[in-house]
Amino acid sequence: MENRSSSIINYQLGETQNWPKPNQGVTFYYGEVITQQVDQVQSPQVVAKNRVRGLVFKENDICKLFDLFIGQQKNINGSRLETLRGYRSVFDTLRKLMPEVKATKDFNPGNINEFFSRLQTRERIIGRDQKRVGVKKSTVFSYRVKLNLFAKWLITMGYLNENPFDQVVKASQPIYDDDRALTGEEVNQILTALISYPEKNDIARKRDLLMFRLLMFCGLRKNEIRQLQVRDVDLDKKILTVRGETSKSKRTKQLPIHSLVAISLKDYIKERNDKGYKTPFLLVSSLEDKGLSEGGLKHWTERLEKISGLDFHLHQFRHTFATNLAKANVNIAKIQKLLGHTDVKMTQRYLRSLGVEDLRSDVENLSIDGML
Repeated sequence: MENRSSSIINYQLGETQNWPKPNQGVTFYYGEVITQQVDQVQSPQVVAKNRVRGLVFKENDICKLFDLFIGQQKNINGSRLETLRGYRSVFDTLRKLMPEVKATKDFNPGNINEFFSRLQTRERIIGRDQKRVGVKKSTVFSYRVKLNLFAKWLITMGYLNENPFDQVVKASQPIYDDDRALTGEEVNQILTALISYPEKNDIARKRDLLMFRLLMFCGLRKNEIRQLQVRDVDLDKKILTVRGETSKSKRTKQLPIHSLVAISLKDYIKERNDKGYKTPFLLVSSLEDKGLSEGGLKHWTERLEKISGLDFHLHQFRHTFATNLAKANVNIAKIQKLLGHTDVKMTQRYLRSLGVEDLRSDVENLSIDGML
């Protein structure tokens, strides 16, 4: 191979914006240096093909390869930050429970099976010194999906010949039968806590009421509500836009603004304008001119948990939104559109909180004459 002038790419972190043009010789550095150059490098997929032609990475440290995987998921696939954190959390758990998995050769069926065995028998401390052993079936399923994706990537990039999960018993699709929606009593407890123990300044008080109503009447995910911008609100048409770049589905959706949400929006926007906020984010920090942080939203939730005496999480508001729509006999296709689901099967999971009493009136509406 002709020895041309070489460019160095920081490939470890998946920084692909500086990929060289075709026919430009490249020396790759990945943890350790590698020994050869390759022509026509355009993308990770081409890198994988060139590896077959003789490009050999000297380093196959599993942690460094995972960093590369995360970088590509972010920069090429456009995965959301929360998705990447989910991948990272699963991998960190694998490394914690299986410190012997250090290289790709250790990422094998035997160690994968051992990992899930240890996952089910480990003891954890939950909350205030409460011990818990094992994990839910849904957690096992989620871990398998994420690690399997990493395994497939390793195969694509030429680091594994076979997928270790092909020899691991498949985890069954979990059956979600727990009641995820908040009851009317629980919603009232949270609202009472919000009103009875308000924040000290006006902007925070009005923001908090708006957040509660957005969760109850729009069914937003926590990342969607935090990433809302002032430009996403059209009070004249009473439409709220959730942009694709902030949505899990990566699709932009428009939601009708409930009348109570509209009242809170007008009151809150006037207050933030009076206070001189310039940040484009709709929900602001009460301390400085910037959007509400992830930590701030977590603190808001924990504060309401403490005051109300309830143990809940924000995503339950989304389940409550969907369940209440179903109770109001809204067509499931409309509920799917409001939630922004690409698959109606996901919407059906949200409706598992419907109880027998919610179905009674529908059954009572049946008649012999109507069936004939």
